[in-house]
Amino acid sequence: MSLPKEDLLQHIWKFRLFEQNDLFTVDGRPLQVLRPGTQNTDAGPDFTNARIRLDGTEWAGNIELHVRTSDWFRHGHTNDVSYSNLILHVVFEHDVNTEVGPFATLELKGHISDQVLSRYRQLMASSQSIPCGSGFMQVNDVVRQGWLETLLVQRLVERSQWMSELIDHSQGDLEQAFQHVVFRAFGSKVNAEGFLQLSQALPWKVLAKHADDLFQLEALLFGTAGFLETELDGSYHRSLRQEFNFLRHKYALTPVNANHWKFLRMRPANFPTIRLAQLAALIHYTGPLLKFFSAGQQLGKLSAAQLKASDHWNTHYRFGTESTDSVKHLGASMLNGLMVNAVIPFLFVMADREGDSEMKTDAIEQLRAVSAEKNARISVFTDLGFRPRDAADTQALLQLRTQYCDGRKCLFCRIGAEIISNKHEA
Repeated sequence: MSLPKEDLLQHIWKFRLFEQNDLFTVDGRPLQVLRPGTQNTDAGPDFTNARIRLDGTEWAGNIELHVRTSDWFRHGHTNDVSYSNLILHVVFEHDVNTEVGPFATLELKGHISDQVLSRYRQLMASSQSIPCGSGFMQVNDVVRQGWLETLLVQRLVERSQWMSELIDHSQGDLEQAFQHVVFRAFGSKVNAEGFLQLSQALPWKVLAKHADDLFQLEALLFGTAGFLETELDGSYHRSLRQEFNFLRHKYALTPVNANHWKFLRMRPANFPTIRLAQLAALIHYTGPLLKFFSAGQQLGKLSAAQLKASDHWNTHYRFGTESTDSVKHLGASMLNGLMVNAVIPFLFVMADREGDSEMKTDAIEQLRAVSAEKNARISVFTDLGFRPRDAADTQALLQLRTQYCDGRKCLFCRIGAEIISNKHEA
């Protein structure tokens, strides 16, 4: 029998996946595990606050686990005071003839089912992108759905961490911080940094003052983005430039470097010029962005018909170059992405900072109102037979794949744990 890794041994101990009757220490004393303890993820013993009954006497304290008893010496624990309150040393294989300390040692090798070890090895050896494969659908529905809900919260917390830092950097100005988040989302991956720099150069209060005038919004956005620094042919560009020259002096605005904007190898519909025109249309409709989106369930109030670039862009994708006539709507996919990647995580982090559980719940409910995402990362789960209902499900699946499946962290996944312990029947 090959030796298990230490993380598997810890998992087996934590969930008591071993035969617990007739346990004896290596020196022959009867042992009963009353409480395996709380797993410690920091330095020191692996489990704290455990309780055992050893030879009729109850003990409370810490437990250390190793694959072999000799690992105690290899890991340098002998003179480490962190292990002074140890009540038990649990090993898979006892391979020394001396005591390693003033505590009992329990060997688990004869108490762990070969099936437990085999199921773990099968997961680790799987060539599938989702290691558990069909097992994903075989676990109990309640277990799977509960795990997805946990994963969703994990993802919202992780993705909103940088947003919390933005709030701090914005000195508590939530509207400005939220504008940064929305602008960055409009840039997608390629132009995210350019849109963020634009937001940092353009106070939300300036945009709010001109929210009822689409042309002035375009002048502010295109001008501060650096697209109006050079004079081009065309009355539209000339008028925008004239309007911005007035507004830039009124508000002491400094344009960002236009060389930051990327057009190469992009679909024309994603050009930063089109996204800026659509962003102007959004602000024209909403006014102050956070005030609008924090009012609750706002996705249903927005539509592609309302959010479209101004008429000039029907025949242009960038300044100075005409194109075939087409209305540049802000499509449903972009709107959904805006909600999933910007609006809802920001509302969640606001709720977290304020300790408002009701606002957290509302943010998640807004996510459930967004259609399920479709991409290659998610399709592997649909191929297994899972049908995500909404964006909350797909975000949870992305968290599962990224943080657990890709790294084969099945021991830390609730579905993997169910399969290893053979509790996966639906």
